[in-house]
Amino acid sequence: MEKEKQAADLKKKYFGPEGELYKKRSALMSPIQDEIYNAIKDIADLRGYQLVLDRASDTGIIFGSPRIDISSEVLRKLGYSY
Repeated sequence: MEKEKQAADLKKKYFGPEGELYKKRSALMSPIQDEIYNAIKDIADLRGYQLVLDRASDTGIIFGSPRIDISSEVLRKLGYSY
């Protein structure tokens, strides 16, 4: 039982929502997510878009016309060639 408790404590310390892995991941991902968000916001403001959807999440999006897909433009704004 003691080993199970230690394992649970270690799991919580490193992998739980307050764990070191979660904190490290957040610290590394937040600046990237902020940069992507700002690029999308700039493009949306420029084009007058009221809504930008994430097609990768597949949340109820059945079809999206390539004419309104700004993925390439966002990547170019972030400095990636597409």
